[in-house]
Amino acid sequence: ECRRSHEYEKLLQSIYDAVLITDVRGRIIDFNSRAVDFMLCDESELAGASILGLISGADESLLMAIRKNLQDHRYTLIEAFCVRRDKSTFPAEVAVNKIDLDKDGQLCFFVRDVSVRKRAQDALEDAFRRLEEHDRAKSQFVSNVSHELRTPLTSMIYAVANMLGGV
Repeated sequence: ECRRSHEYEKLLQSIYDAVLITDVRGRIIDFNSRAVDFMLCDESELAGASILGLISGADESLLMAIRKNLQDHRYTLIEAFCVRRDKSTFPAEVAVNKIDLDKDGQLCFFVRDVSVRKRAQDALEDAFRRLEEHDRAKSQFVSNVSHELRTPLTSMIYAVANMLGGV
């Protein structure tokens, strides 16, 4: 387990996001209090657990992709649903980077709950769909009214033209 200096502990606990630090195999070795809150569990349940169990649908290929990105000096950002102890889920952005607390190195997962953003995005998409439906209905109405007016107007134009022509 990571040795915690006072500065390290202050930094870890001050981070807004849930922070989960794992060994290179994905076993959780450290975390902040936000992680405990997000996952609705006790500290004893997080320590030693696999990070893969907290990300819905994650498997070993995710860790392989993360390690490959780190080798290529690329940042990893995952949009996923995280799984709480009670099996409920929440939408999250998970940023992953490498941290070297010892010679083996560790993975650092920053988990941000984006539930509010997701609800706002869903509401915006729903409003956009309704606006598109309204626009289609308006266009159909204008088309129908135009057609309905054109028919009698055409007859009237012919009648006036005939009268002007002396018929």
